[in-house]
Amino acid sequence: MHGKRTFGCRKNLFIHAEMTMKYMITWTLYPETFDEALQYFSQMTVEDDREQLGDAVTLVGRWNDLVSRTGMAILESDDLSAVNAFCLQWQNVCDLTITPVMSDEEVRALGRTRAMPPSD
Repeated sequence: MHGKRTFGCRKNLFIHAEMTMKYMITWTLYPETFDEALQYFSQMTVEDDREQLGDAVTLVGRWNDLVSRTGMAILESDDLSAVNAFCLQWQNVCDLTITPVMSDEEVRALGRTRAMPPSD
């Protein structure tokens, strides 16, 4: 490669700092509590979901694989504590993992601000 390249933070890298964060929640239900959890969840209403989520968390979508006792949801929130509070309500029946994620649009915008490393 010819020429000089500079690397480091760019001023516009932080343009997305005010966006609402998205979190992927994955879970595996414990075999010994599966039936109890399924019965409890099947009796829930949309209003029950809203109450559990609270005002600071929005459920984008939720998907379940009952055969493997696993599932995942996408939540939006500016408050990680609120996301954790929601997940803690289910910790007695499953293992949960919280992972921050980005949409394709957000990744592309970030990619456009990133300096390219030198090629060999």
